Amino acid sequence: AVARGDSALANELLGQLLGYIFFYIRSETDIMQRVQELLVIISRAAIAAGAGSAQVFELSDRCREHLRLAESQSDLTARLSRTMNHFLRLVIDLGSSGLSDAVQRAIEFLSANYAQPLTLEDAAAAAGYSPTYFSRVFREETGITYRAYLNRIRIERSKLLLLSGPVSVAEVCQLVGFSDQSYFCKVFRELEGVSPDRFRKRSRRIDTEKEHGGGADFAQKITKNGK
Repeated sequence: AVARGDSALANELLGQLLGYIFFYIRSETDIMQRVQELLVIISRAAIAAGAGSAQVFELSDRCREHLRLAESQSDLTARLSRTMNHFLRLVIDLGSSGLSDAVQRAIEFLSANYAQPLTLEDAAAAAGYSPTYFSRVFREETGITYRAYLNRIRIERSKLLLLSGPVSVAEVCQLVGFSDQSYFCKVFRELEGVSPDRFRKRSRRIDTEKEHGGGADFAQKITKNGK
């Protein structure tokens, strides 16, 4: 999300990831280690998007020092969030000249409404274009179709839900906006190389039922209203 300059998604995912860290990990040292790992991931994403390495490393070093001064979890969250948004600004500034305002409006619309049954006409209306013209312009500017872009957004969100606990693939499918589970699994495999179930088993995750209990309740909070 950071590499794409998707501010809405990046901030949503950061909040959820920090929520997992604070919920599951008791040691302050381990919490800080995980937060530092997030900082590294965010930094690498910005560099991968074309941001200057020297600028990214300088910003990352400053953030690392600021994180050590955090006095609470909310303070820690705010400090890391501010840094990530600095990285996002670097990425957005790099790519802003390549996308028209209309396409940017469409992307923001897709990011905010991915869980709904969206159509080409909906996205075109957000851009202010006719469906045919929008379809052509969107592909010319982004390199992929509007549907492929929407599928990528939905799959990114589904990955986090799959790791959130005992949420079924069918539930995840519905929560991220796919109406057909078979199609969801097909798209997931095309983008990730494995099925949703395989992704869940392969990825590192904390088993909430085994280690802390109450995992089902927490997962329900995570998935409420499709988030």
